[in-house]
Amino acid sequence: MITNVDLKIAIISMIFGLLAGSIGVLVVLRKNALIGDSIAHAALPGVALSFLVFECKELYILLPGAALAALVAMVTFNFIKKHSKIKNDTILALILSGFFGLGIILIRIITNSKIASAAGLKDFIYGQASTMMFKDMITILIIFVIAYSLLLLLWKEFKVFIFNAEFAETLGFNNKLLNGIFSFLVVLVIIAGIQMLGVVLLSAMIIAPAVAIKQFSDKYHNNFIFGGVIGAVSGFCGSIISSLLKIPTGPSIIVFLSLVVLLSLLFAPKKGLVFNHIKHRLYIKKVEKLNLLLAIYKKEVIYENSRTFNALLTDGYIVKKDKIYIISERGLQKIRMISETEEAINEL
Repeated sequence: MITNVDLKIAIISMIFGLLAGSIGVLVVLRKNALIGDSIAHAALPGVALSFLVFECKELYILLPGAALAALVAMVTFNFIKKHSKIKNDTILALILSGFFGLGIILIRIITNSKIASAAGLKDFIYGQASTMMFKDMITILIIFVIAYSLLLLLWKEFKVFIFNAEFAETLGFNNKLLNGIFSFLVVLVIIAGIQMLGVVLLSAMIIAPAVAIKQFSDKYHNNFIFGGVIGAVSGFCGSIISSLLKIPTGPSIIVFLSLVVLLSLLFAPKKGLVFNHIKHRLYIKKVEKLNLLLAIYKKEVIYENSRTFNALLTDGYIVKKDKIYIISERGLQKIRMISETEEAINEL
């Protein structure tokens, strides 16, 4: 049975999914998919340090520490990227492992210190939506409003900046400012979802919706809108499923989202593996039919009782006349069209 609390968590998960899915599209389009994962892991030591300073587990106390640690990680990434020749994925891997390792050490120190209020601090690693209180939900709503307001205010600027930063600079845009705001948006998403999904699962909520919608469309605004929709639906449905089956909310959301991505990869009409395979097989059959039709025309060879021959017969390219098979007028038109195309290609 779904309680009012479960429904509230489902709704806030839906709102966070909408935010993460939309921002995630921008992250993936900038080819910075690993940034979300690295910054999410980097937020963990900020949570631990905030708790050590204030000995309080309230979200409004821990989130500023998480945000500060995430910003430090982002600044570190940009600094190393600018002043070294190390590749982006290598830098992100170092940041992810270094900050996450520091966070684990700090949480172990807190646990061993036997501070009474430290119970449940480990939930920030894997997430625990059921521990969220009403004021935590209000915090996420505020972050949602701030992030979407920035996105709508700088919609055109981000559109140019994400696809071609050099061109954006020639138009007079301040790329440093846009990059800073973009980093700030990523950090906002991370601190909004860190209690719900934890640092381990959080990156999937940012990246997966963008991967799913990219199988259907290459248009920027479509990806932005429907990437958010996929995140919202996954957040809501995953939360409801977790309530019905009495399983953890965060993993339930990510598993549901992973299934959406898998189905998209397989069955998307534009890029799905299954549809591409079907299209490829149909193309091969067309080529086989045309090759056989040309062979019959040029060499007067009849391959009776073959699938390709029967397909030509069914399509009307070959007809039976006086107990023999001949190329029909439709077949001759097709051959002339192919010959003209070959001549045009040869003239190039």
